Amino acid sequence: GALSGGTSLLHPLKHLGNPGTISPSGTVSANASQHAGELEFVSVKGVQELDQLLQTAGSQGKPLILDFYADWCISCKEMEAFTFTDSRVQSQMSRALLVRADVTDNDKLDKALLKRFGLFGPPALLVFTPDGDEIRNARVVGFMGSDDFNNHLQAVYATIGTTARLPGSKALANANNTDTNKPGLVLAKQ
Repeated sequence: GALSGGTSLLHPLKHLGNPGTISPSGTVSANASQHAGELEFVSVKGVQELDQLLQTAGSQGKPLILDFYADWCISCKEMEAFTFTDSRVQSQMSRALLVRADVTDNDKLDKALLKRFGLFGPPALLVFTPDGDEIRNARVVGFMGSDDFNNHLQAVYATIGTTARLPGSKALANANNTDTNKPGLVLAKQ
C-alpha cells in the first residue's frame, strides 16, 4: 500500500480505486460505500473559532457535533472507516453542523480547546444544542460502531427537540443530567 502511494492504515490500497464486486453470475456492481458519500466537517482551530461556529449553528437552528480528531489517532481512523461511512449515520449527522477539531499538532490552540472540555485527546464527539449548550451525556469518547452510534444520535435528537431550545426546559435538564440515580437520559456508555 505505502509503496504505491496509499496513506490509509485501514485501507492501504483504496487509492487504487475499487471497481466493485463481481457476483457469481459475472455481473459487476459498484461498491455501496462509493455511493454513501462523505460527511463534510467545518474545520475549527481554537476556542474562539468554535464559539463563532456555535453561534452559526444557533442562527441556523441546528445542533452542532464537534469531532476531536488527530492523524495519529487509530480510533479516529476507525470511526471514519467503519462508523461515518454508514448511510444511516450520515443521514443522522447531516442534521447537525459538523465541526472537526484536528488536534494532530497539539499546539497551544489545540490544548486550549481540549482543556475547555476536560479532554486529554481524541477521539471524542461532543453534541451541542442550537443554544450552544453541550449535552454532557451525549459525549462519545473512544470508538463506537455504526449501529450503536446511529442509535445514540437518534436518542440525542429526540432529546434536543424543539422544547430543548428553551432555557431551563425539562428536556435539556434531563439531557444534562449526570446523576444516573435520577431520571434523565443516559446516552453514551462511558
